[in-house]
Amino acid sequence: MTGVSVDIDDRQVKEALSRLIGQVRPVLDKLAKVVVTRADLSFRGQQSPDGAPWQKLSDATLRRRRGSSAQILKDTGRLASSISAQPASAHEVIVGTNVEYAAVHQFGNPANRMYNTPRGNPAPIPPRPFLPTDGLPDEDRDAMIDIISRALMEAVHGG
Repeated sequence: MTGVSVDIDDRQVKEALSRLIGQVRPVLDKLAKVVVTRADLSFRGQQSPDGAPWQKLSDATLRRRRGSSAQILKDTGRLASSISAQPASAHEVIVGTNVEYAAVHQFGNPANRMYNTPRGNPAPIPPRPFLPTDGLPDEDRDAMIDIISRALMEAVHGG
């Protein structure tokens, strides 16, 4: 029988894949930092991750505020400073907050009864998103693609 034998040396490919696997955690940490930074920019700019301005504070809220704090969602700074990234597994990271009232501000609460109006009616809290839940701005996506591309290039080239 006539045949052809092909011998493939796959050591370089295996080495590159091993380097890439070793980069998963650092890459996830860098990707999470992009999201944390976006949240920080939301608080600083008083706007959603996509750049839409947050609804202004109501007159009643402004009257309740301590001193002259008129920054939206930054009365004490607790929520803004709580945004962090936590490893969920070797291949997953979660960005979020453990502040119990975060979801109310992220998504709003039209039936809010915590601070009722003088007549006892609900005082709605409008959504003021600070975490990107509907996708990232183009510049953040580009930054993430760059992070992943660099990790791939380092794995392939042994850097």
